[in-house]
Amino acid sequence: MATIRWSDDLIIDDSQIDFQHHQLIDAMSDLEDALAAGDPGRVAEAAPFLRLYAQVHFADEERVLALIAWPGLEEHRLLHRSFNRRLDELEGAVARGDLAAGTTLLGFLAAWLQGHIRGADRAFAEQVRALRQTK
Repeated sequence: MATIRWSDDLIIDDSQIDFQHHQLIDAMSDLEDALAAGDPGRVAEAAPFLRLYAQVHFADEERVLALIAWPGLEEHRLLHRSFNRRLDELEGAVARGDLAAGTTLLGFLAAWLQGHIRGADRAFAEQVRALRQTK
C-alpha cells in the first residue's frame, strides 16, 4: 500500500504548486516500489531526483510567497532548509545502499509533505486566493 497518495485534501488551489506536489508524490511511489523490490540501486537513484524536485518546488513556492509579501516567508524558508538537512542525512545512507535508510526516507517524506501541504502551504494558499478575488 502506498505511503502517500494524491487526494483532494492535498489541493491548495495553485495549479503549479499542486502539480509539483502531485509529481513529488508520484516520485515517492517510485521509491516505495524500489524498496518493495529490495533494489538498493533503484532506491539510490530515486533520492537525487527527489532532492532536485524538492529544490525546484521550494524555490517556486518561495517565489510565490515573495510575490504576495507573505509575512511567514522566512519561517517557510526555514522549514525548507530543515527538510533539506534531513534529506542530506538520509540521502547519504541511501547512496551507500542502506535499504533501511530508504524506508526511513520514504516515511520522512510522506509525513513531512502531508504536514507541510496541510499546514504551511494551505495557510499561504488562502491568502493567494483572497488576492485573486480582489483583482
